[in-house]
Amino acid sequence: MKTPSSDDTAHRHYRRTDLFLVRIWTEDTGSRDRADGGGGEGNTDVDAAPAWKGRVQRVVDGETHQFSGSTGLVEVLAAMLRKKRRQRDSRFAGQDRD
Repeated sequence: MKTPSSDDTAHRHYRRTDLFLVRIWTEDTGSRDRADGGGGEGNTDVDAAPAWKGRVQRVVDGETHQFSGSTGLVEVLAAMLRKKRRQRDSRFAGQDRD
């Protein structure tokens, strides 16, 4: 009698998971207005929080999407997971017809 290896058990447990690579970077959104054209008096720096942007890639198939901000990240991940679920569901529905 064959006992399942830890790899077999892990594969069964995680077969409906996805692996994503998320790259995040920041971009300075503050504008600098130099009234005197130089670095002397009269220059004003407008401080703004840096915006973060990024790219999400599904590792298995390479599908890639860009996003801005935390809301954008969540929206992209949700859309990618919905797409994968629809593909899986349609594949299983096709098997039922056979």
